[in-house]
Amino acid sequence: MNEISSKHDESRIPLTIPSPEQYRFAEPDTEDNIVFENYTSVFGNPIVRSATLTKLVERLTYPSYTDLECIKMFMITYRSFCSPPELLSLLIERFNVPTPKTFQQPYVTYNRSTVGYISCIRSPVVRHTKVQPCLNKSYSLYYETPAFYTFQNDYKQPIQLRVLAILNLWVTYHYYDFTTNPTLLDRLKDFLNGDYGKIRFMPKQKVWCEKIQEKIKKKQEVYDIVPPTPTLTNSSTEARSPTQKNIPKTLWDRAKPGQIERYHLKSLHPVEIARQLTLLHFSMYRAIKPPELVGAVFNQSDKHVRSPQLQKFIDHINDLSFWVARCIIEAETLKERIGLLSRILEVMTEFEKLNNFTGLMAFFSALSLQPIYRLSETKSKLVKKSREQLANFTKVLSDAHHKGIIERLHSINPPCVPFFGIYLSKIVFVEAGYSTFVKLNQRPPTDKDAEIYGSRQHISFKKCRRIGRIIREIQMYQDQPYMYVVEPTIRKFFENIRPLNNFRNQQEFEDYLYAQSYKIEPVSPNNKFANRSVKVHSQAEKVEMVAANLEKTGRDIFKKKIRTKFL
Repeated sequence: MNEISSKHDESRIPLTIPSPEQYRFAEPDTEDNIVFENYTSVFGNPIVRSATLTKLVERLTYPSYTDLECIKMFMITYRSFCSPPELLSLLIERFNVPTPKTFQQPYVTYNRSTVGYISCIRSPVVRHTKVQPCLNKSYSLYYETPAFYTFQNDYKQPIQLRVLAILNLWVTYHYYDFTTNPTLLDRLKDFLNGDYGKIRFMPKQKVWCEKIQEKIKKKQEVYDIVPPTPTLTNSSTEARSPTQKNIPKTLWDRAKPGQIERYHLKSLHPVEIARQLTLLHFSMYRAIKPPELVGAVFNQSDKHVRSPQLQKFIDHINDLSFWVARCIIEAETLKERIGLLSRILEVMTEFEKLNNFTGLMAFFSALSLQPIYRLSETKSKLVKKSREQLANFTKVLSDAHHKGIIERLHSINPPCVPFFGIYLSKIVFVEAGYSTFVKLNQRPPTDKDAEIYGSRQHISFKKCRRIGRIIREIQMYQDQPYMYVVEPTIRKFFENIRPLNNFRNQQEFEDYLYAQSYKIEPVSPNNKFANRSVKVHSQAEKVEMVAANLEKTGRDIFKKKIRTKFL
């Protein structure tokens, strides 16, 4: 509490706050409950390295300063150590600041002109008012003194406004917590309405409450409406409405509108394939929220339950890669295969123009599958321009650490669809190197400690900041949509590609790819690698392999305290 008390030295009016027994957020800072970094923020505020959950909530709503960056990182990552209902309960408890016992006396200021009415003091000047015993216990039992004024204006009210500001941020940017938990939303509404008369908000606080309630109403209207078939992509918050003059028209090739049975790589326009897939990829990318990433839940056995949108995205990329590979393998003639490979490179060129790195990696993964990669005769027949395109894409996209993609991603302006595997690898790397909870040489907590302060377990906020920065970058690219029209039939076609249909499992599909590959381009007798078995890895498997390797090596790296360029 040193930061709070120091600002009152000049006025010589000591700040009186509740005791820890009254208010657990008033517990003094010690090494048992909070540890700071040895540096401060650009604004001079202390930076938390680790702390108990109670202390973290206290610092988020600290009365003498606001650390917006800290608040954002907390709201992105808190689900790894705290549930939404638990957080809401803590914030409401933090809001209900009790009056220090020092001010709780059986007397009340009394003014003849306002009999029976008691209000908060508006001036530090002590008025000469008559003091009478309080006969009505429903009245507040406080003295109107300069010290009480200081407590109200420099401690209680700033804390309460900061709690409301966090609730506003929660509803604005993380409303999905409430859509999946109606009870949580009801509890928030009850609080904003005064908790059945238990809370009497001041004018400024009422403004905040009304603002939050209005946002809830708008969010509910959006979530309650069943969205129609999309015609334009939307941003993460509201629809973009460009003029018709700015919207490029849908381009068609041999397949015409509505002829879904004829849709194919060779019959759809390459530019339109790239546009429609980019719109689809962006909509999937934008749907992924922090709870699907925090704690690397996407890498656990129940990933399809805890990371549904991310898994849907990965499954689509797998299907797209295998579909492209199957299109090439099933081409009946060499000429047709050359044409398909050229078409694929055209689409990839359009992906590059659209900054769709997900599409680029999906198509390149198809070309990198061994049954496709070995088709040297087909590649040799490509025209010079196509061979150069293939060489350039191979140079940029084949790097295991994706340096080329990262450099391009950081050099372009949105809209874009980043390759999500980069972020998943980073998150797994941090999860492997840092524990969510920190073990310190603390004194054993007593039963009284647990009763008053709650859990004494330290949460690594340093880890939260690292994970939070990664997710913030993901969110940054989710906010800027593409200005193209969604063509419903093409969207439906790409949403429903199932290249593994008619196969019992992926292994049977891989065997089919190999068989067809060797059928259309038999093995040369002089090829010493002819009989080597190479497994086909899907995009999801590649991500899982990267994650497993990082999980294995990450701890060793951090044990040696080696700093890498990977993060």
